[in-house]
Amino acid sequence: MSEASKLATILSVDAAGYSRAAERDQSRAAAGIASLREAAAQIAAPLGGRIFSTAGDGLMLEFPSASAGVKAARALLEESRMPSANLPRLRIGVHLGEVLVAENGDLLGHGVNVAARLQQMAEPGAALASEAVRTQWRAGGDLVFTPLGRVQLDKMDEKIAVFAFGAPTAATLLSKVNQRRMSSWVLPAAACLVLIVLAAFLLAPKEPSRPVLALLPMLADGTAADNGAARNFADAFSLELHDTLSQSGGGDLSILGYATSSGLRGDVNALRTLRTDLGVSHVLEGAVKQNGEEIEASIALINARTGAQLWRERFKDRYANLYPLQMRIGKRMREALRLSQSAEAGREIDPAALRLYMSVLGANSTLPDAQGLRDRIDALARAVEIAPDFARAWHQLTFAYSAYRFAAPTDAERENARSQGWRAAQRYLELTPADPRAHYWVAEFEQDAARRTALLQEALKRGQQDSDVLSNMSAYLSGVGRTEDGFQMASRAAAIDPYADFIVSRQIWRSLHLSDLAIAENLLTNLREPVRLTEVRWFAIVMGWLAQDKPDRAQSALIVLEAASQDAPPATAAATALRLELARAAVEAATNPAARRRARAMAEQISAEIATTPPAMVFDSLVFISLVADADAAFAAWDARLMAAPPQTASLVAPDQETSQAFNAWSRTDMRKLQRDPRFFSYLARYPIFAAEPYPNEAGEMKPMLQLIAERVPDFCNEPIFPYDCRAATAKAFQ
Repeated sequence: MSEASKLATILSVDAAGYSRAAERDQSRAAAGIASLREAAAQIAAPLGGRIFSTAGDGLMLEFPSASAGVKAARALLEESRMPSANLPRLRIGVHLGEVLVAENGDLLGHGVNVAARLQQMAEPGAALASEAVRTQWRAGGDLVFTPLGRVQLDKMDEKIAVFAFGAPTAATLLSKVNQRRMSSWVLPAAACLVLIVLAAFLLAPKEPSRPVLALLPMLADGTAADNGAARNFADAFSLELHDTLSQSGGGDLSILGYATSSGLRGDVNALRTLRTDLGVSHVLEGAVKQNGEEIEASIALINARTGAQLWRERFKDRYANLYPLQMRIGKRMREALRLSQSAEAGREIDPAALRLYMSVLGANSTLPDAQGLRDRIDALARAVEIAPDFARAWHQLTFAYSAYRFAAPTDAERENARSQGWRAAQRYLELTPADPRAHYWVAEFEQDAARRTALLQEALKRGQQDSDVLSNMSAYLSGVGRTEDGFQMASRAAAIDPYADFIVSRQIWRSLHLSDLAIAENLLTNLREPVRLTEVRWFAIVMGWLAQDKPDRAQSALIVLEAASQDAPPATAAATALRLELARAAVEAATNPAARRRARAMAEQISAEIATTPPAMVFDSLVFISLVADADAAFAAWDARLMAAPPQTASLVAPDQETSQAFNAWSRTDMRKLQRDPRFFSYLARYPIFAAEPYPNEAGEMKPMLQLIAERVPDFCNEPIFPYDCRAATAKAFQ
């Protein structure tokens, strides 16, 4: 039997209590199963799904997306509750994963098994979804996912995060999951547990083991004339924010029900009531207003025990971005909440240092310019001066110095950023020796190759579940041509932290190196929150499809690029306009023979001006020349650029901007016309980052760390009918 693999959303559906029902009335029970199969087929078809197994008293269904699978599960549960439907009570497991497709259309494999295990754990009348499904849910609405933590699946080694949706209460669902976890316990162990619980109750501190948050209704920040409308909007915003916080939760905090907290509206003793009667440790409050097509919100986090304000920030966004705005509020609140706890140094962090720290984070969708980085460094330096043991501030200071190495206007400032960054990273590691990020950031500044490799090995060893470490490591993999592995590692990071824009941004960058650019298109189309430089990614997709001789796909992507370019920040307006002009000309040249002459004239002009082209546009320009002219013209322009502006040759601080562009762009799909010429590697060898630079992307340093295959050629060299021997070409170029 031949099999192929694919990604699919699987629903495992079971009729709860079927055996007992069949014992009482076999004909009626069988009729219920028949009705279930009919209802499932009717629900699945409009969502692109199908039934692929009807063994016993259950069903297995396949759907093309997580959202379609969740919608189907919800519809099945709702219909099963209708008395006229004659359906049994259902238990459903939903999982997005890899499956094997047999010749007869049946699906097998790990993805199917996980869905079945989740279905077995589900309470009758409810569904359990894996973290992969919850991460991909994009339909919005009033569906609430209740996080149940990480659970061990029967007969499997892995633990996965599980979310419930459906009728039963969270308490019932948690009880069901906990029963699974405790199924192998015996009575003596249960007796010991009673004693342990009793001792814990008597000896436990009065503070809750994890934060308990209450969201008070937002104040209506409006004028008296529109007070009624403003009040209604504030109430709706508060309810939606509560649901957003609950659904994006996890086990790091508990959230008081909104009906309870909103019932204290206007109560002068609300804080005391929340603290003493309801065990609330922190309160989120603020004001919100709608101003035309914009929303403005001022949010504060309060320590319920002391009444101290831990964090306040103003947010502003378009009304259309209501849910991304609320996700951003929740993300920032959780950061402030974690920092306000005593997890780092056995005490609370000085509020002045905390305010300085939070002030520099802001919306992290854009990286500051040189002046902005200097301001960030100054604020963080003051924060660690106030609180020398504030590890997270040292972390951010390390990151700021790392970025400033690339943005500093002089060599002296670049060298100072390197030395100060190394000191900040060392302090960060000293405070948090178990933190994989600390090992990674020291490695970023370490100049000794052996020590750097050891630090990176330790970072990866400790950071298998750390999104920041995995995301950063993915850049190294792509930088040595391991594009598939780089994308997979970046995707692991994005699955762990799906709302972090830098993490998702790196995943999208990695996807631009894949042969199948539909993956990048899908990621950009289904963004949960805006990410920076969207128009740059769509430009790479347009040119990438053209490099693969797929003008129809490029034409479709160009439409999206044109729309994305309208939202580009003003600071990049000139570069955005130029990229859009290049993309339009390249698509026209590929689809309209009459337009080729104009495009080639543009390529000649770009080649003539290549010596003065900004570093950020050099490789986009070379791609354009390769597409509308030929490889010879592109290499001639490249040679002229390298002669006019040679890259740095001996810097141990940071590569220049064009060298950084080379490291990030050389394996991208839009470079295919250049990659298919054996001269390609000889031009890359002229950049020190590939031959003798201090980062761990050559000389075997990444190979032992990630157990790579020795002397593995870049992934694109393994594409069908590649025209030359990449191993020989690289050996000749780097000898």
